[in-house]
Amino acid sequence: MSHSGLVGVYLSVHTPRYCTYDAAFAGKLAHPDFQAVRDGLVAQGRHVATLAPDAIVINSCHLIATFPTVVDGTPRHAGVLTAQEAPELIHGVAYDFPGDFELAAALVERGRAAGLPCTLANDVHYPLDYGTVMPVVCYLDRAQRIPVVPISVCLSADLDESFAWGRHIARATAALGRRAAFVASGSVSHKLVRGPERWPGAAEQELDHRLAQLIADGEYDKAWAWLRSVVRQRQLRHLADVLEFRAKPKEASVRVLRLMMILGVVVGLLAGQAARAAETVKIGFITSLSGPAGVIGKHMKDSVELALDHLGRKVGGLDTEVIYGDDQRKPDVGKQLADEMLKKHKVNFVSGIIWSNVMLAVAPTVTGAGTIMVGTNAGPHELSGKMCNELYFTTSWQNDQTPEAMGKYMQDQGINDVYAMAPNYAAGKDMINGFKRYFKGRIVDEVYTKLGQQDYQAEISQLRGKNPKAVFVFYPGDMGIQFLKQYAQAGLRDQIPLYSVYTVDETTLPAVGDAALGNFEARYWSPDLKNEASQRYVADFKKKFGYTPSYYGAQSYDGILLIDSAVRAVKGDLSDKKGMVAAMRKADFKSTRGKFTFNVNHTPIENFYLLRAVKGPGGETEMQIQKTIFENHKDAYYHECPMKW
Repeated sequence: MSHSGLVGVYLSVHTPRYCTYDAAFAGKLAHPDFQAVRDGLVAQGRHVATLAPDAIVINSCHLIATFPTVVDGTPRHAGVLTAQEAPELIHGVAYDFPGDFELAAALVERGRAAGLPCTLANDVHYPLDYGTVMPVVCYLDRAQRIPVVPISVCLSADLDESFAWGRHIARATAALGRRAAFVASGSVSHKLVRGPERWPGAAEQELDHRLAQLIADGEYDKAWAWLRSVVRQRQLRHLADVLEFRAKPKEASVRVLRLMMILGVVVGLLAGQAARAAETVKIGFITSLSGPAGVIGKHMKDSVELALDHLGRKVGGLDTEVIYGDDQRKPDVGKQLADEMLKKHKVNFVSGIIWSNVMLAVAPTVTGAGTIMVGTNAGPHELSGKMCNELYFTTSWQNDQTPEAMGKYMQDQGINDVYAMAPNYAAGKDMINGFKRYFKGRIVDEVYTKLGQQDYQAEISQLRGKNPKAVFVFYPGDMGIQFLKQYAQAGLRDQIPLYSVYTVDETTLPAVGDAALGNFEARYWSPDLKNEASQRYVADFKKKFGYTPSYYGAQSYDGILLIDSAVRAVKGDLSDKKGMVAAMRKADFKSTRGKFTFNVNHTPIENFYLLRAVKGPGGETEMQIQKTIFENHKDAYYHECPMKW
């Protein structure tokens, strides 16, 4: 386990019959049957000395807290101990060993990030119990030179919480580069009786042997399931539930449950360590895969698959599973998919989303569950402004940015009398607002049509009657196909110039062909963009899928690479949300757009280009970059975002 920072895990016994100076140093025991355990404790001490860890994290079932788990980061633990439960056996024991505040603080930070009640102690007067002190001074580190971080048992915690703490201990030590040993300090079965004649019988001892064998065999998941079954059989959840059973010898006592809490931490820690290499990154990817909009979803899904190919099918070096969901262009369906991915599939990331109304339903659901959301198309202004969230990123744009570029170009060209059209939903309104932010000429009319509408003859007739000098539209996917065809069929293509955003692209050109010729489009990316990452993406995409990718695909490809950069940065620790967010803000990956920089609201700062539909070398209609409109363009809403980093 040295690869993760943990070099040893020990189940140590702190029973006063073993943990006294007479027993530890002189070998004086109350009964010969104690000899094997005492010899095992001596062997543990030798093993610790051989490993020479940087720190010992010790979890004693006698260091008890009620509601929060307490992690003791006191820089120096010094005092004189008399055990409350056995003052005649353990009294006047001086101890003086260092602590590790940095490691303790890291544990608390991880616990809080995971929503676990916990607190950091840093107080020379914070009392230590004999279950913490005696194993250290008697066996594990008699020289008292290794820094020690005590962590409490919490009475109101359950086994799931204890299991989670095991994982956090494993990962915190790894993240800090510590070579740490973990000690679970208990008393094996902790069934206290008076006299050997009442010692546990064969059936009871078999339970101990079973647990020990499961751990020895590395069957941590089975050990965890077994621990939980013991609790379920007794219908117990919290330690407080068993206080009433203390007088019933055949029922679980509070001591038994304290031990089980510690074992939960041990098994969680071991399982976390063993599973690291086999852990799987789960990504929920939501897009439109059916109906007329399915062509966009196909571009996005195929690009996700290509990104995985380029990563060797491993994100951050871990096995990866992508769960795809079809939102059918409906916000309620998108939200249902997100809920299912979070609760059933336990995804680590949610990504995708074409439509802004769907994104506004999905993103708060995902981030509210403490999961990172990576949008790869929709960019509603709310999520870049007042609703920005540290767990929400987009690899596309904020909706207004692209039409702002077209508005600037048309303004610079001195064009006036523009007729504007868009679907009547969140993105449509953002597009028109963005256009008007930079275009200061006269807007002849501003028309919003039904989302998903396929017949535009009435609107085109109305447009013709207004006789504008130019038309600006936003009609993505299937809507764009129908509008462009009907606009050309009406004879307007050569009469009134058409300027658009997200309308003439690689998802619509195969269907509209020459009907798009001459159309101007603004974008941040095009297949003819010249940079190494983009050219590799385009070439490999065409080779694998047999068609030309679109910006929908490019930004979905970038989304997977962004996630990969985050998982790599935390060395596969998927619980380290803070570390992954910090890594994603750096955008340390080779983007298809070239240089990639996030603004404070996690929206890209990027270039925007003017494109035109022309005949390509093979006679097919294609989009070609004509000029750069904006360089390093920021969205209009980042000032409203309260995040600071």
